[in-house]
Amino acid sequence: MNKSLDNHLVSSYYLNRWREESEMADLTRLEEQIMLSVWRLDGQAYGISIYQHIKQITKKNMAIGGIYFPLERLVKKGFLEAQKGEPTPVRGGQSKRYYRVTELGKEQLFKTKAVQEAFWKGLPPRHSVEGESG
Repeated sequence: MNKSLDNHLVSSYYLNRWREESEMADLTRLEEQIMLSVWRLDGQAYGISIYQHIKQITKKNMAIGGIYFPLERLVKKGFLEAQKGEPTPVRGGQSKRYYRVTELGKEQLFKTKAVQEAFWKGLPPRHSVEGESG
């Protein structure tokens, strides 16, 4: 085998390993919020409804466009599935894109929850922290 082909095979191997590992990497906080919102909205999860659900819970203003890139990234990772709905006259004949959490996505959410619980384990509940002076 020639040296150039060897280098290419080694590079391909490490690139594929990196891709596999990054696909199962920890979720960002926004990705987690998006996935939990999709799961909660149960069949009614599309861009605006997901955005409104996150905004209602977090009480934070964010740009609506800020959820579309993470949504597509989660679809690409296999954590969400997307499906077009029926076109509606209200949307000028455009279809909504509905999302649902896959089994792989649910597995990732439970992994994320377990990691968070491990970090919180042993820390005082909020009411005991409020009374402390510091």
